[in-house]
Amino acid sequence: MVKNSEGIPISVKIRLGPKDKINVLEIAKIIEDNGASLITLHARTRKDRYDDEPDWEWIKKVKESVDIAVVGNGSIFNAEDAVRMLNETNCDAVLLGRGAYGNPFIFKQINYLLEGKNYTPTISEIGETAKHHIDLLEKEQGLVKNLDRAKKNIIWYFKYLSGIWDLIDQLYPVNNFDGIKGVLNNHILKLQENFYPPIDVEDIRKKFNNRVLFWLTKEEVKV
Repeated sequence: MVKNSEGIPISVKIRLGPKDKINVLEIAKIIEDNGASLITLHARTRKDRYDDEPDWEWIKKVKESVDIAVVGNGSIFNAEDAVRMLNETNCDAVLLGRGAYGNPFIFKQINYLLEGKNYTPTISEIGETAKHHIDLLEKEQGLVKNLDRAKKNIIWYFKYLSGIWDLIDQLYPVNNFDGIKGVLNNHILKLQENFYPPIDVEDIRKKFNNRVLFWLTKEEVKV
């Protein structure tokens, strides 16, 4: 790939290797020796699932073993996680996936925290971004493919805010995008008016982080 990329940098994303024989340092060196410009390391083994904690120490070891850039990956769900990974591993950058579900603001939050500042989106910002998101889903492929996806994304946007169970109950029976937008507008108004009582979000946070469909197991969640 390097020989045929015409100067375009090649990056490689890897895990730690097999559970019983972690070989990431060997693989990272092979990647470097063959001309890659960047390694992204997801700090779990091949068999690890999302409820297995990533071992960030291996990111640090890889960074110390190669001269090319190393990007850390694995269970970054907020700005604090990202800054902690940078500080603990000395990696060049961080890559996150699930942490951006329902929170595209996380990238701004990370940049703010690196400058010693904090940023929290307002209810209005969250609402307007969610509405723009579902508008794009509707425009992209329409009702059949994206209605359920729109509902899921809205749940992600509001998962840690009061009234999440009411929002879920109202979204389930809706069968068109206009209905979704109506539910969303009403929910945003109620949040701005502090209509809902506070909730304990820790169980929701844990389930979401482990890719559990928390809205299907709400009887187990503390509310």
